[in-house]
Order: sequence, then structure tokens, then C-alpha cells
Amino acid sequence: MSRWNMLLGGAVLWLSACGAPLEGQAVLRTDQEHYAPGSELKLQLQNVSLQSLGYNLCFATLQRQAEETWTEVPRPDGTVCAAYQDRLLPGKSSEELQPLDASLPEGTYRYVISVEWDDEREAVVSNSFSVAHVN
Repeated sequence: MSRWNMLLGGAVLWLSACGAPLEGQAVLRTDQEHYAPGSELKLQLQNVSLQSLGYNLCFATLQRQAEETWTEVPRPDGTVCAAYQDRLLPGKSSEELQPLDASLPEGTYRYVISVEWDDEREAVVSNSFSVAHVN
């Protein structure tokens, strides 16, 4: 039994030294830092862990910063998402185009998505980005 423990401990130490997260970890980001209302942004989810994760980028929630807090921006009428869950393998990424409503007020925004790791849910937050009219 001690030989098995040594082997397992060595594997964990080796994986940790490589910088690979042993727990679930994902990165959500946009392709730019500035957008105009009515434009499209590319939202990318990257799995940087050693286990697969469940997700659906269509259900990503847009939030707007108001002083110190973030508030959810209602989805435009007619937005439909298929109720299924994709699997994202370790080291892989997925992208989806997200349209920004033309009536979106100027401000600072971010996206939040819920991902699933072995039946555990976790909120993953994107980088913040600005929405402003281009002159």
C-alpha cells in the first residue's frame, strides 16, 4: 500500500509542478476591450484544468457595472437558447458570437457563465470591457 501512496503522491506532485490545476478552472474572455452598442463580440471559454467541464455559452449572462456592484442586463426579447450542455475537454476552448443590443447604454460590462465540474457548479467571470459609441 505504501508503494501505491508514493506513486500517487509523486503523480500529484508532478502535475502540480507542471502548473496544471487539479481542481476545475476555466477562463472566460472577450476578444476585445472596447465595443460599440449593436456590435458583436467573441466570447471564449477555455478549460485550463485536467478534467472536462459542462457548459453552454448561450446562457452567458451580461452584467453592467454600477459603481461597486454588477447588475444583470436583461436579454433582448426573442433570445432563445437550446437547453443542452456541451462538454469541454481539458486544454480545449470554445467560442461563440454574442450580439450586443444597439440600445445598450455606455458603460463597463462583463459576462458570467455557470460551468459544471463533476456535478459541482461554479460561476466563471469574464474580463470587463467597455461599451461606448464610436465617433
